[in-house]
Amino acid sequence: MLLAACSLAGCAGPDGAGGTRTRTGETVGWPYWPTSMSIHPLTRLVTHADSGRTLIEARIEFLDRDGHTTRACGQLRLDVHDFSGDFLSGSIASWEMDLRDPVTNRRRYDDVTRTYLFLLEPKVGQLPEKPELRAYFLSADGRPLNEDKLRLRTE
Repeated sequence: MLLAACSLAGCAGPDGAGGTRTRTGETVGWPYWPTSMSIHPLTRLVTHADSGRTLIEARIEFLDRDGHTTRACGQLRLDVHDFSGDFLSGSIASWEMDLRDPVTNRRRYDDVTRTYLFLLEPKVGQLPEKPELRAYFLSADGRPLNEDKLRLRTE
């Protein structure tokens, strides 16, 4: 369901994702590798100035094991669902981002908020009355991080 297997090229440490080899030859895990992900509360619906279309300004935050923000390397998928009362539909729209690519990773990372910023454009009429954004992440070391979801305000 989540994403295809990750290739470690482009974002792994010298000895694989998150690993570093010491002078003694011991492999030590990178302490700042992300251990959790969340949809940041700054995520919102915005109106595109030129087209007047509604966009989702999605901000994704990753935390290391100490609870500090960090960058991430892996594959991210964002889905929109229709949240109506107690009923939650299947995915209405989906976007996939490859944060294993160093160029994409740098371009999407916002230094000010320390989040990844994605402007998602649903097709006309595709955005439900009560949209919910869901995020899924598969780290370059093959570990999926927690899923997260956020109901978007349509104000």
